[in-house]
Amino acid sequence: QKASDDQVQLAEDKEPVLRDRQLHIRGAEWASVDGHGDCRAFATCLRAALVDRYNVTTLTGSPVERLLMDPEGKQVQGVVLENGRIESSAAAVVLCAGAHGVHPLAKSVGLYLPVQPLRGYSLTVPLKDAARAPQQVLTVEPFHLYVARLGSMVRFTGFGEMVPVQSD
Repeated sequence: QKASDDQVQLAEDKEPVLRDRQLHIRGAEWASVDGHGDCRAFATCLRAALVDRYNVTTLTGSPVERLLMDPEGKQVQGVVLENGRIESSAAAVVLCAGAHGVHPLAKSVGLYLPVQPLRGYSLTVPLKDAARAPQQVLTVEPFHLYVARLGSMVRFTGFGEMVPVQSD
């Protein structure tokens, strides 16, 4: 079924790049809750805010050997680093070890954390012509391809696939 002229106009108003007739657009849907973001920028800003506002200590590039538990074994109080250094008296410990590193540490204190690795596919390229780049997140069906503008870049992403946790 062909979209009405009003539907086409609404889609083109929401996303001007759809006006390009060379794209051969056959239909469009508007989802007001769709969005996109830059994960690295988010994590970097979150870390800075936690350090500046809440006096949080972060350790990067510091492999954790084991977790330190309170005497009752109910709460993590700190960590022992691979180099032997002990970081303790923590009000909380956030484990950011990825799917491959989180399981052994959690298991060592009797926790199971359902973290599963995901392999994703994406391509991010500089914009050549900003006027032809999307303003919104676009979904290209039936290929499950997503197109999102990230400042002066455009990202094409496909699907993600669950992969098994592999031990060394």
